[in-house]
Amino acid sequence: MELYWDWEEAEILILTLLDPRIKSLDFVGNEEICNSAKELLERKYVELKDDSTLENINQTLTTFPSTQLGKKSLLLIFEWHSLQHENEVTIYLSLPEMNIHSDPFIW
Repeated sequence: MELYWDWEEAEILILTLLDPRIKSLDFVGNEEICNSAKELLERKYVELKDDSTLENINQTLTTFPSTQLGKKSLLLIFEWHSLQHENEVTIYLSLPEMNIHSDPFIW
């Protein structure tokens, strides 16, 4: 892979982590690289979630009439903090892998 792409191994392994059939990365011999990939996925998830949450708050604030803006903005701040505590990556990684012959797109 390194021949074709100029990416770090951890970046490439993020793609593999997202496949529920092989997310344990058992085929990777270096545990340090596996942990690095999981940490990188976590950072990217938090970064994207924070950006998305702030964008949603900004959109919500612009849709409120100015008389309600002050009342609703404080509640949105509390809602934003409660959303930060959800960690879908940790939950996903703790779930068991699917059978390798299963189709991850069939629910």
